[in-house]
Amino acid sequence: MNFRQEMIEKQKSRSKWAARSGSKYKDFQRLINWRRMQNMIKGTKIGGVWNEVLVKVKKEVKNFYKNRFIEKRDIKVRMVNIDFSSISREDNVLLIKRFSEDEIKAAIWDCESSKSPWPDDFNFNFVRQFWDTIKVDIIKATNHFHSCGR
Repeated sequence: MNFRQEMIEKQKSRSKWAARSGSKYKDFQRLINWRRMQNMIKGTKIGGVWNEVLVKVKKEVKNFYKNRFIEKRDIKVRMVNIDFSSISREDNVLLIKRFSEDEIKAAIWDCESSKSPWPDDFNFNFVRQFWDTIKVDIIKATNHFHSCGR
């Protein structure tokens, strides 16, 4: 197994034990499979009757969350006569200025090394190790986020 696959397995297991131990591939697979089994919805009660038919279970779960997060139109919050304090011009300038290289680097070094901030599976350990090579791209990306919000 190559380094990238091994890191993916560690991240999938989401377990500090797996990240710290010298476990082999089979141990990671067992841990991942155990976690999948624990998180799996095997069935649900529909009208007081246990049901394991996949189509019905999916529909019931979807309806549950759809009803749970539906907007209640009759609840309105009104803020009348509330005095919101505002920030100073100096504080506003500090909040809207671009991120400095030192701020970006400090934020990256504060994160746990096995975590991956992007969907490409490169974790913070990788970013730290190759900081001098990729810092220009990361700074460009954060500046783009700062100006566009994306």
